[in-house]
Amino acid sequence: MRINAGRVVVDEVRSRWGVALGSDSELAALTQLPEWWNETAVRRDLGLVVRIYRAGVRPDRVAALQTARGALGKVGIPIVPLLPSRRGTTLEVIGDRVVEVESFVPHDGRMNTPIRLRRGAAVLAQVHDVLRNLDLGPAAEDCAYANWIDPADVPSGVRAGIERIRSWADPQDSALVDNSRRLAGLVSAAENAMTDARRAPVPRQLVHGDFWDDNVYLRGETIVAVTDLDFLGLRPRVDDLALMLYFGEEEQQLHRPDDRTIEERIGLLAPIVVTYASNLQTPLSEAEWRALPWALARQPLWGIGHWVPQLPSEAHAQHQARDIAPAVRRALAIADAPDLWLVGLRS
Repeated sequence: MRINAGRVVVDEVRSRWGVALGSDSELAALTQLPEWWNETAVRRDLGLVVRIYRAGVRPDRVAALQTARGALGKVGIPIVPLLPSRRGTTLEVIGDRVVEVESFVPHDGRMNTPIRLRRGAAVLAQVHDVLRNLDLGPAAEDCAYANWIDPADVPSGVRAGIERIRSWADPQDSALVDNSRRLAGLVSAAENAMTDARRAPVPRQLVHGDFWDDNVYLRGETIVAVTDLDFLGLRPRVDDLALMLYFGEEEQQLHRPDDRTIEERIGLLAPIVVTYASNLQTPLSEAEWRALPWALARQPLWGIGHWVPQLPSEAHAQHQARDIAPAVRRALAIADAPDLWLVGLRS
């Protein structure tokens, strides 16, 4: 979006909600709205957050996300309240952007310690139970930019990512290319074999899509808000759990992930899985349990096979690839011993 178009969004937010998003200096970056990510403007002094959705997100999808938020809030999940515009609507279309305003929830913690992750896992189970029974139509089901790659898209997506990585012609990326190729091969072979065995398929449902980091707010050890359903979509719920486990292992304030043995890694993640499974109203099926280690092994491949090929900036693509390289190595340890991980995570 051009700078002048971004200024239109800023001006219209002021007109429609009566909210000035900041000083001229603070607005300099905001008026250059990114195409690939949402933009948010936080006004703690006013107790609100303005979310400007990325280009291409349709109003019917945002309306569906708001319906999902309402359903979660009805069962007591701490959902951030939306603030209506002066016209009484909770979303407004400004140019090619959808905008909504929500309350600012004070928070001081991230979901990055063992106890916080277990508490988050119990809430995620509740989220999945609610979303399991929602039918919000195609607008809610399809999210092309999520932190997720469909198993069927792994071979082609990873090939595209590898092609871009190799185009940089940097020797430091050779191990990443080899590891990504091997990981994709192991994951695809295993998930195809589970399908070919004519076993019960892994069911799909609406899931949160990004249950981690800034999207789960804490004050002390208490979860006070679950926010940002922008990545909501129709996927296996164990993939959503695997995303939480993946980021949990990356972020836990213990010691560096690469320093942990497999036994230590499983020991950190198993309590999260057990808490999640024990809080579900509909228990995990055998097919879901069998799929969990592979869903966890597949996690870094959305970075290689989805983000790396599509990021418009070469610098951002390089940063994404090199940042995720250690996770690809760790995922290979799962793909090389899936039965060990299944037994360990389930116990």
